[in-house]
Amino acid sequence: MEILITQIVEIIKEMELNSFGFSFIVLSIFIFLNLNNIVGFLKS
Repeated sequence: MEILITQIVEIIKEMELNSFGFSFIVLSIFIFLNLNNIVGFLKS
């Protein structure tokens, strides 16, 4: 998982996104990780 995040960060650096685009991607990753936690919690 950490490798995937590292690759995403490298892509962000290459794209030279502005702060809004960077914040949007970070928020999307945060929501995605939380969805996995919520689904795992509901299944347990």
